Amino acid sequence: MGGFLRENPYPPSRVRVQNPARYGRADLENLCYTAPVATIRASDIGNYLYCRRAWWYRRQGVESEDRAELAAGTDLHQHHGRQVLASSLTRTLGLILLLAALVMLVAYCTARIL
Repeated sequence: MGGFLRENPYPPSRVRVQNPARYGRADLENLCYTAPVATIRASDIGNYLYCRRAWWYRRQGVESEDRAELAAGTDLHQHHGRQVLASSLTRTLGLILLLAALVMLVAYCTARIL
């Protein structure tokens, strides 16, 4: 992990100054500011863990050369997502129809007994 985490040169904003007379106005104002730090997202961590070199290239702004394969993979994932959604809807419809059939069976058996 050496390299992309660097120490903040400014003290944290919650520091309590014991003797404010020892510090100048500029020193006291700098206690409230922190250095800008790049935001690390969960997807960045996942990309880094999957392939450090690809993560580094992406951070450097290097474009991928295999755009056709990436587009084909995106299309495949979208198609698979639609199939998963369709199967979930079909399963839900099947369960609703099964429940309706059971209700009708109970109603038929109750009518025959009474």
